[in-house]
Amino acid sequence: MKRKGEEVKEKILNSLWLKPFTIQQISKEIDSNWITVEKFVKELEQEGKIKEIISTDKLTLYQKVDEDTYYNLPLKKEDKELFNFIFSTLLNKYKEKGKIPNRTEFAKSTVQVIHETNTPLPVVWYLYGQIPLMIADPQKDYSTQFKPDNHKKIEEISEKIVNNQNYSSTKELKLDHYERYNNELYSTKENLLSALKDKDTKKILDLFNQFYIVCPIGQDEEMFFLTDRLCVVVRKLKLLKLLKDNVINIALALDSLWKYMAINQLIDSLAKDKRYKKNELMQFYFNPVVESKKYMAEEAISNLESIYLSNLDDFDINTLELSKEAQKIRDIMEDWTGED
Repeated sequence: MKRKGEEVKEKILNSLWLKPFTIQQISKEIDSNWITVEKFVKELEQEGKIKEIISTDKLTLYQKVDEDTYYNLPLKKEDKELFNFIFSTLLNKYKEKGKIPNRTEFAKSTVQVIHETNTPLPVVWYLYGQIPLMIADPQKDYSTQFKPDNHKKIEEISEKIVNNQNYSSTKELKLDHYERYNNELYSTKENLLSALKDKDTKKILDLFNQFYIVCPIGQDEEMFFLTDRLCVVVRKLKLLKLLKDNVINIALALDSLWKYMAINQLIDSLAKDKRYKKNELMQFYFNPVVESKKYMAEEAISNLESIYLSNLDDFDINTLELSKEAQKIRDIMEDWTGED
């Protein structure tokens, strides 16, 4: 009876792949009676494996909970087993070298193994580059008896990656990762943060121009418009000679915008995986998150625009630093009366 109960629970969890269902819908999906399904749904809820996301007098929807993935996104059982094998293999290779990787090293190594072995697992772009959808925690034990068909290839590539991983800093690792996978948006953002830290105004302006150019227009119009607003206000602050004094505010605005851009990167990269559909991801997982991050970005950029406007009245246009060519044009225009 217990074994049969576990089988029913497994079927319930499989039925809740990506989309939430009512008990009636689950019953239909797994071809089981309503009373049995209700019983095991309640047990799964107590175990923290599913949760109610809508509960009214007429409707109760249940959603699968995956605590070991980002944003509790669903992951198929076979994918979890495969991730566990890769995580375990990599950690063993690190231990053989007498090292425990940090989270960034572990995640980037996992991504590289997945790509180089053509293992069909969900990998997404997020805040600091590509990450496995299942959270890679180097402090956890991922020991498993499961062995995939390509286990020898995974072990071979894992050893090569760990042996060749010799970065002086996490930043160097991230930049190498962005270059390896040809992502100029991420490398530009990383360099921009460094320029802001150094208060290098010329480099800041150049990199903001580059950031604007590489911003992915097709993903989200709001993301592009917010990027445009931030780049414009940074240039305006430079004209008022206020850029250096506001590098912290600029960095905060960039950080907020980046979190909004990164969640869009995550959604778009995951939607390229045939196991996931963008409209369902948005409807059941991301709509509130995206709106919240967009609001934070708007607030941070509006704050910069307020700083610019509040200083505009005190600005003397004659203090503008002009090039020799621009100064000649201004001198000519001052003498021009508008007559032939």
